[in-house]
Amino acid sequence: MGSGIWCLKRFRSKCKDGPQGAFLLRCAGRILAMTQQSTDPLSFPVLRTRWAFCLAAVAICFLAWLRVPSALEWKFQVAAVEPADGKTTGEARAVKRFLPNADKSSVHASSIVSLPDRSLLAFWFGGSKEGNRDVTIRCSRFDPESGTWSPDRTVITTALTQQGENRYIKMLGNPVAFLDGNQKLWVFYVSVSIGGWSGSSANFVTSTDFGITWSVPRKIVSAPFFNLCTQLKSPPFLYADGTIGLPVHQEMGLKFCSILRLDDDGKVLAKQRLTHGWSTLQPLPFLIDDSSALVLMRYASDSPPFMASMTVTNNGGRNWSPAEASPIPNPNSAMAGLTLKDGRQLLVCNDQTSGRSRLSLLMSRDNGESWTLVSHVEYEPAFDAGPMDAGEYQEWLRRLLRESLAEHRTEPENLVDRAMESSRNQSSHMPRFEYPSLTQSAEEFHLLYTWNRVMIRHFQFNQAWLDQQIQNSKP
Repeated sequence: MGSGIWCLKRFRSKCKDGPQGAFLLRCAGRILAMTQQSTDPLSFPVLRTRWAFCLAAVAICFLAWLRVPSALEWKFQVAAVEPADGKTTGEARAVKRFLPNADKSSVHASSIVSLPDRSLLAFWFGGSKEGNRDVTIRCSRFDPESGTWSPDRTVITTALTQQGENRYIKMLGNPVAFLDGNQKLWVFYVSVSIGGWSGSSANFVTSTDFGITWSVPRKIVSAPFFNLCTQLKSPPFLYADGTIGLPVHQEMGLKFCSILRLDDDGKVLAKQRLTHGWSTLQPLPFLIDDSSALVLMRYASDSPPFMASMTVTNNGGRNWSPAEASPIPNPNSAMAGLTLKDGRQLLVCNDQTSGRSRLSLLMSRDNGESWTLVSHVEYEPAFDAGPMDAGEYQEWLRRLLRESLAEHRTEPENLVDRAMESSRNQSSHMPRFEYPSLTQSAEEFHLLYTWNRVMIRHFQFNQAWLDQQIQNSKP
């Protein structure tokens, strides 16, 4: 019971102003007073009452944690819309290349960020196998002048995170890169101490010199008690006051999405629940204006309709509509996207109801109500009928890699062997193009995605190419 009284006293000492805070403060005071009134502390009714009050105290503190501070401004930070004039300048360009891989057997979950000098930084995790302790967060820098990626290097390890946060770390995953309004570079990532990914905690490091040096890893306190079940995929966004909106999801038991609002120090100011239930993961926000936004979510149920879920807000993210099915097929896979300068939404996804053998660009002109196919990024019609046998799949990989690795140092046969091993682990000889990450730098778009779990692939295209594909896709 002492812990309950301690919670109440701590809450009373830290409760902020505002009508919600005042109400909770009065409740806490009454419960605290009632727990100290009895003259016979050993009687059963008193013990029962005190334990009930203790539980009520904990519940009030938990509700206080969830409550929204009244002082926050609920508006998004968005650029002014520039209506498209329909005129495209320059030659259409599109090129694919692989990122370096320093002999890591498995790589996955890349994230890309554009820097002020037009260079790019990419982050991903790699190691002997997803979930192993030797997995590290890797980084490579792209030079737009030469069109090349630097050799990849380690940025974050389990040992580094363990040392910085003074707790055991079993594995790392899902880095998410973001450049805030003060030009501070953040890399959010997940760590696990016990169990699997459902027990993840969110962490971050920051850099004030665009990735040359990094801060000590810190853990985000996203819950008042165990602080588990916080996972990441999509990049953050900014509110009008400069605070950060970090999309997160949970999949321990329930599967639902939230937005954590962070200050410049990584402290959680508010936590907005987007969905409830068992079927939504990895929220992807599209800001429309300073009050409106659309969030698409991975559909994580074994039952139909196998369509991405969606929710919207019209009051700056303070409240969100009930989740409903979008018109986008989703085979329980991640998505990426952004809002273009002219207000349209560009989406990258596996637009199929099963498998991840097709990766496509989709466009919406009505804030997500409808979507049209712009172009396939990766698509092999031969797999529409299902998996190939081992020999056919191996030959298909060999042919594809010969075409793709002309300027790459890795021997094609090495990658073929690793991709074949990856397909055996997945129990299916089907290609996997997944976990996209998308950014825009001036008139250039840069898309990263996992290529069969053995390489990260970079697809670069310009506005002229995109306009050309949109024009060609019109009926």
